[in-house]
Amino acid sequence: MVRLTTFLKAKIVVLWEQKQPIKKIARDMGVTRKTVRRWIQRYQATGDVKCDRQGPRPVAYTDESERHRNIVQVHSVAPFKSTRSSAETFGVSLSTVRRHLHAANIHNYKPARKIKLTDDHRTNRVNFATRYLNFDWENEIVIFTDEKCFKSDKDGRKILWRRSGERLLGMDVFNGPGELVEIGGRMNSERYLEVLKDVMLPSVRVAYPEGQIYLVHDNSSVHKS
Repeated sequence: MVRLTTFLKAKIVVLWEQKQPIKKIARDMGVTRKTVRRWIQRYQATGDVKCDRQGPRPVAYTDESERHRNIVQVHSVAPFKSTRSSAETFGVSLSTVRRHLHAANIHNYKPARKIKLTDDHRTNRVNFATRYLNFDWENEIVIFTDEKCFKSDKDGRKILWRRSGERLLGMDVFNGPGELVEIGGRMNSERYLEVLKDVMLPSVRVAYPEGQIYLVHDNSSVHKS
């Protein structure tokens, strides 16, 4: 019988909260689906992952470093997990959780937003990926362009816990973002061509003096025209 530590039990709950299937959680963690369901049900019923009174005794922390490691690992796996939830899971105070996170250089930030994908978006993306499955993305010069509007909004503040410099970690950028240019007013076909000619092409040629350039953009009317 596998004896799970408090961290591993908490990790099961975190993965489940991230909508991962029970079968996948069990496979990835090397436990049975019954075990996964048990700790999910325990968390739903009690709000924590403490052991049964008749089962094995909870694993006590041997020192402060073990507590620190477990708390940091949980929030590294699930940055959107609230510190209040971790405090309940590990049986410590809210200030203790935050103290350990800050000690590991993990602080609360406002996350970068991602657009919500429609079914058409998903279908088009899969078709694009299939079409260019064997394309040499690493060795060809491929430039992605798009526009972004920045404005204030009235949404409530949502935070996550991460280390400094990890805001865009995991985004599909090979050599980093290129030059940014401010556009006054609405973008139109004429302005878009000016940006490609006066900004995109010269900046790309600084990094890549020779070679064919592949330009990738979305299907907005401005881009297609």
